[in-house]
Amino acid sequence: MMQNRVPSEIFARNLRRLIKERDISYAELERATGIARSTLNETANGKHMVSLNYAIKIAHYFGLTVEEMVDHVSDKGNRKKTL
Repeated sequence: MMQNRVPSEIFARNLRRLIKERDISYAELERATGIARSTLNETANGKHMVSLNYAIKIAHYFGLTVEEMVDHVSDKGNRKKTL
């Protein structure tokens, strides 16, 4: 059975931007989401296609929806044409 996956390129770009903008460490994000640091790092670098479950946890940590994380949004309500 195929797992639900989230488009990784835009998600990864937004994740990297949010981590940098909010000065968050991967260790802090790991503690808050329960997702292994190595998985978070691979996701942020576009090497790991994030599962829907993980995408929801990450998005919620930042106060966003998964849709916002894959729709060129770096912060709630602030659409960006390019990141």
